[in-house]
Amino acid sequence: MAGMTMAALVLMGGCDDDDQVTATPEALAAVALEHTGIEPTLVEGSTEDGDIGASIEFDNGHQRLGVGVKEDPGSGDEPCDDRGTCTTISTDAGDVQLYWEDEEPEEDPGLVIVTFASDEGVNVAYYAGDSITADPRDLDLGVDVDDMVAIVTDERFGTTTTTELTEVDVPGWAEEPTERTPQTIAHHLTTVHQTQHRMAAFEVDAGEYGEGSIGATVELEDGITITGYYVPDAERAKVCPSGWTCTPGQDGEMLEGHPRNQVDDFSEPVALKYRLVFLSDDGSATIVVRDGIPLAGWDPRDSMDHVARNLGRVDGVEAEDLVEINEIWEQR
Repeated sequence: MAGMTMAALVLMGGCDDDDQVTATPEALAAVALEHTGIEPTLVEGSTEDGDIGASIEFDNGHQRLGVGVKEDPGSGDEPCDDRGTCTTISTDAGDVQLYWEDEEPEEDPGLVIVTFASDEGVNVAYYAGDSITADPRDLDLGVDVDDMVAIVTDERFGTTTTTELTEVDVPGWAEEPTERTPQTIAHHLTTVHQTQHRMAAFEVDAGEYGEGSIGATVELEDGITITGYYVPDAERAKVCPSGWTCTPGQDGEMLEGHPRNQVDDFSEPVALKYRLVFLSDDGSATIVVRDGIPLAGWDPRDSMDHVARNLGRVDGVEAEDLVEINEIWEQR
């Protein structure tokens, strides 16, 4: 039944006690999405010290719904301090606690939390996104309070759930990358200019560097392009392009190159090209090529050096990083 769709879940009834299994972040997220109908941008899960949770970003990351179950019954008691307001909502399943914090204009949009205590622990849902200016039950929010109450009181939402829910394909579910891909390369390339707007990213042909080589290009505003390659055979990466001048860096790990007649003048708005090759100890290499007008008075090779040294790494690339890349990814 793996790969079951969200639509199929809606047709299912309650739980069969003989079909109960330990809940997963995916299962909690599936229940939340079923009740709210939101289209997630990114869904991430967590399990820690017996607590299970899922974070659901939607509206292009501008709003968030968090859901979770906590084994500690006392963890559902939200304090009503000077900012917060508490009230109780009666349901057929029992009393649900509603807590909210009003917005602080231009600082904090506010927060809504609902909790439901059961024999297993405490079910929690929280929402942040739209401004909380009054009782959230009276506001038109990205997630209605009624839907949040329905989530935490759903008999499939808890420390245990149904087998079907643990096997559902949750849309937007994020997995940490486990292998090097054009998308992981593209993510590293975006760090050359972290303040520049990213227009597009796409895979490029790396065949000239031999079997197993992969590459990607990121297009930035102002016509800047940054291309990166992972090359298993460093000897193929050492070949200097025709019409270029290439020299070893000071540490011997980096080769620097630029067109033969290029004048490195960072004070004028003139497009400059640079190529850096990092030679790894394992015999592989990474290449970063930048083409475009440098920022005034700034040598782009400083950032290119750092990126080239990390371009082949997968650790440190998070699921959310790839979501951002996939939003601008194109097939060319």
